[in-house]
Amino acid sequence: MKLSILSKILTFALIALTSIANPAWSQDRAASIKFEGSVSDGIGSRVPVDDIEAIGLVTETVYDPFDKVETEYAGVWLDSLAEHFGGQGVSLITTSAIDGYTVEWDFDYLSEYRVLIATRSGGERLTLETKGPLRVIFADYDENQTHFKETLPKWVWMITTIRFD
Repeated sequence: MKLSILSKILTFALIALTSIANPAWSQDRAASIKFEGSVSDGIGSRVPVDDIEAIGLVTETVYDPFDKVETEYAGVWLDSLAEHFGGQGVSLITTSAIDGYTVEWDFDYLSEYRVLIATRSGGERLTLETKGPLRVIFADYDENQTHFKETLPKWVWMITTIRFD
């Protein structure tokens, strides 16, 4: 309970600070994701979330270890995202949150875990206020499995940039 409240307070504070530090930030900008590095031909540097969902939206009901509830998330698999938007030979994906927090992903890791890049929760589009526009979800998370507890630092939310290398 305390972690959930703290998480909400920190999320609100981050949104408030981001708005003050970068007044150009808007929901329109949050509705697109910045792609960097080796991207497929014809892919711009900003991709609308609608275009990301168009590659194959899937829905999973997952236990959220931070909010301590089962939640229905919809999004695209991270490996599918890389295959569609990443350039040829991409072997590393980096997700970056609005606060600069980054996590690197290689395809060996993605062959072990089903990693969803969520765009929706409970049928609603994720916003900055709901830890969007994108967030990482481990679809098979099981709090009783030690190896899943080790994935907790990789549950990135408020993703605004994805880099393909």
